[in-house]
Amino acid sequence: MDPFSTLIEGWQKKYSFLEKVLNLFVGFNAIVNDESNNGPYSSCYFIPIRENEHENRPKYKYFCMKLMRNIWSIEKLEDKDVAADGTESEEDLKQTLESKKNLHCNYLNMWIPYYLKKYGDIPDYFINNVFDITHKMIKANPNGYQCKYDSYNDKFIEPHNMAKLHIFSLIFGDFIEIIRIKQEKEHDDFFKYIRVCAAIYKKINKTHCPNDYKRTELKLAHTCNELQNFKSTYESELSKVQWISENLPKLDDELTEAEQRILLEQEEYDAAQNGFSSTLQRNITTGAVTAAGTGALLLALNKFTPARKLFRSGKRRIPEVENILEGRPSEELFLNDPDYVPMNSDTTRYNVGYGSMENY
Repeated sequence: MDPFSTLIEGWQKKYSFLEKVLNLFVGFNAIVNDESNNGPYSSCYFIPIRENEHENRPKYKYFCMKLMRNIWSIEKLEDKDVAADGTESEEDLKQTLESKKNLHCNYLNMWIPYYLKKYGDIPDYFINNVFDITHKMIKANPNGYQCKYDSYNDKFIEPHNMAKLHIFSLIFGDFIEIIRIKQEKEHDDFFKYIRVCAAIYKKINKTHCPNDYKRTELKLAHTCNELQNFKSTYESELSKVQWISENLPKLDDELTEAEQRILLEQEEYDAAQNGFSSTLQRNITTGAVTAAGTGALLLALNKFTPARKLFRSGKRRIPEVENILEGRPSEELFLNDPDYVPMNSDTTRYNVGYGSMENY
């Protein structure tokens, strides 16, 4: 099991009430089995990268494969994935399915900063390209759902911590239901998570969001606005459950020693996990494929299946964690096709760089 999957497994044991979210994270982080240059994710070999980033191509490519698979998994959700008892009207099913796709898209956008924190930064221009390329394939189905990229890295200070607060806001209803059930063990897990979120809020708010913060700085403004949304949910909604209100940390108070320890433990744990992840990644990537030029030549000689074949199978259900694309041609094979829309029309600023892949 890779380090991030191990971390998610730890969260599942620690925060059982986050089961729905973390099950999605497990699916998003599942291994992608595609070792061929002409497989479902061949586009990931050809997304342009900047000249000074060639050594990161293997990392970028593997992330691309996972992200592309995950975007498709959301598009492939069907009515039967949301039908409760079969009595819903067609319009109700349509709205419920749309809501579920939107929710999964939100969680995918939250998974990204956690993944990047674990395995190192991947620039937004590359991530945007992955979304754009996948959207162009999805457009072969006129009714296809296109999950939009909402960059936490570009939008927020401490993106992975802001994602944690956003998760709290999104599944607040589940929290309340757990409290009302009055299962003591669940309450312990819940209060632990609340204390972590409160400590994160206090730290970021005190550091970055004084009353006179610069609202013209977009990242700062987005961060402080999201903190206010969290505070509103925290104080106005959770305080309505009267019997727990006195156990909640007060957000306007200074960080306590206990909260500082919580933050320190989180930082130390993350640092230890990231150190292990970096070592493992170096060991894995040192000994793989080095003949990228040969791979590109073989790709040109191999047969391929256009993306439009994805939609010939009708309503066939495809599990979220499977490689749901059946066959994907490389962009090079279409360059002489007058009907082909390039996956990325702006290739002048970057060097594709099929050079050494020693670190793959």
